[in-house]
Amino acid sequence: MASSSKSLPPVQPQYEQESFWRAHLFANQIIMYLAARPPQDAQSFASIFKSAAVPDDSPIAQGRAGVLEITKQIVRTMSAIPPHSSLRSSHPDVFQSFQNLKSVYDGYSPDDLESWQRFYGGLESELVDFTSSISKIVEDWESREQQS
Repeated sequence: MASSSKSLPPVQPQYEQESFWRAHLFANQIIMYLAARPPQDAQSFASIFKSAAVPDDSPIAQGRAGVLEITKQIVRTMSAIPPHSSLRSSHPDVFQSFQNLKSVYDGYSPDDLESWQRFYGGLESELVDFTSSISKIVEDWESREQQS
C-alpha cells in the first residue's frame, strides 16, 4: 500500500484565502473527532483523552497523535501566510486567535503526560476561539460565493 504525505502542498500567493479554508477545515476536523461520542460518554472520554496514561499503540494515544498532527497543520498553514498579506490586516482577530493557539502548540513537549495535559487544556479553549473567529470569515466568503 502506498504511504501518504503528512502535509499539503503550500498555498500559492494568488490563492491565499485557501489558507483560511484549510485551517478552518483542520480545526473543525479536531472538533468533530472530539465530539463524536454519545452524550453519555462525552465527559468520560474527554477526561480519559486528557489525563489517562495509555500505551503508545492504544486508540487514545493514536487520537492524541492525530490531534497533534492536525494542530501542526493548522500552525503550518496559518504561519505560511506572508506578513504583508491583506488577510492579516483585514482579519486581525483571526490572527490573534491563531497566535494564542500557536502558543499552546509551541509549548507542547512530547516527553510526558503532564505536557499533553497542559497542551490539551489550552487547546480546548484556544481551538474553539480560533475556529469561531475563522469560521465567521470562511462562512461569509461561502455565502457570498453562493450568491454570485
